[in-house]
Amino acid sequence: MSGRRAIVGERISLIPMKRNAASVHASWAEWMRDPDVNRFYGGPDAATTPEAAARLLPSLSGHRFLIASNGSGEWLGGASLHDVDAVNRNAFIGIFIGDPANRGNGLGGEAIRLLLGYGFAALRLHAIMLSVHADNAPAIACYARAGFEPAGRRREWLFRDGAFVDKLYMEILARDYFCRSDSAGIGGIGMADPSAKAFLETLLGRYSYRGKYGPAPVPREDLRAILEAGLAAPSGCNTQTTDLIGADDPALIARLGAVIGGGFATAPAAVCVLTRPLIAWGDTVYNVQDYAAAIENMLLAIAALGYASCWLEGQVTGDPAVSGAIRDILGVPDGYEVVAYLPGGVAAEEGGRAKKKRFEERASFNGFSRGDPIG
Repeated sequence: MSGRRAIVGERISLIPMKRNAASVHASWAEWMRDPDVNRFYGGPDAATTPEAAARLLPSLSGHRFLIASNGSGEWLGGASLHDVDAVNRNAFIGIFIGDPANRGNGLGGEAIRLLLGYGFAALRLHAIMLSVHADNAPAIACYARAGFEPAGRRREWLFRDGAFVDKLYMEILARDYFCRSDSAGIGGIGMADPSAKAFLETLLGRYSYRGKYGPAPVPREDLRAILEAGLAAPSGCNTQTTDLIGADDPALIARLGAVIGGGFATAPAAVCVLTRPLIAWGDTVYNVQDYAAAIENMLLAIAALGYASCWLEGQVTGDPAVSGAIRDILGVPDGYEVVAYLPGGVAAEEGGRAKKKRFEERASFNGFSRGDPIG
């Protein structure tokens, strides 16, 4: 799945790999020519030329990243979550540091922790496994420090440098990752409760996606869960002014997509948000606050389920032709206003969270303060 954002750590970041970029092909080939990288991660069929890398990389599946230095921007190596099993919620992890000068200083360990955070919090995986040569002692120690435990051995499975070598398997479960003290993750969340931590990881990692979507459908149970999240939102005086319509019928989605346009039209599912300006108390109505809360709940549910979306309101309410067309397609009766449209599905392009202002520029404790350090 693409449509991912960079995963930023203390010293390094994981940058979604652009597998068709010539610069990536050149770096990959250079790394694979290193004897250690080639022996442990490449093998006889390794892509040691840019041309070979150009053929190989686009064929690789899974979530592929480049490891980049936060200081210099230099590409340091590669990392991946591959062989992802969405049904059983597991995957394999892979990582290497290309230049020998960058090994042995903890960068690989940081990359593993970032990738585990992404896998367990963003992808909602339950288990992550890896394989490693039995004679790669530095890698085995690095994985063990990250929380991986032995999970099996294939005896004399690999033939390298004229000798047979065992292949080891190691694994880590989500609950073990979240209970570790060093799994701070996005935003430096440090509480011990795994469910609270996973929720805040999802909340802080969510972003608005404006690209095209892949063809994979959104299962009805997922779409219902998204709608239920919206209905669970608070409403002023419990007037419950927000109604929702989930759409997953391909023909219906095609008609809605023709109205919405752009990459949003490629989403395999959508939620249409309706409101009624009912009086909640006195002569006050809270329907705008009501549907805003419902939309935020649904956006978080969409992210938690591994999908992408974007809050489309201005182009719906700002153009009577658009809102009118949606009303006609969905058969919305009089008395309801069409106020928002949430496309949903698996992202097919790169995406990322918009840059936010620093905490100190927008928040403070015990009084108004901006720009000063907060104690």
